[in-house]
Amino acid sequence: MTSTDRPAPLITAPMVFTVAVLASTPLWLTQVGLYQYLALEIMIWMMFALGHNLLLGQGVCPRSGTGPTSASVRMRLA
Repeated sequence: MTSTDRPAPLITAPMVFTVAVLASTPLWLTQVGLYQYLALEIMIWMMFALGHNLLLGQGVCPRSGTGPTSASVRMRLA
């Protein structure tokens, strides 16, 4: 195994930074002048988007026409 073939790390620096920002949000949010319930709504939508992405896999939107089934449907209709 060469140095270029090493596996990707499980926890990356951007992941650590994002978790740190989200975990510390209640501490600095009111001093900045933002609303805590708005930040909570954003975090809920972020978790929904992550779950949706995990459920569908590969980040493909089911109705966008870019999935593998859309090509087969177009071929059947042609």
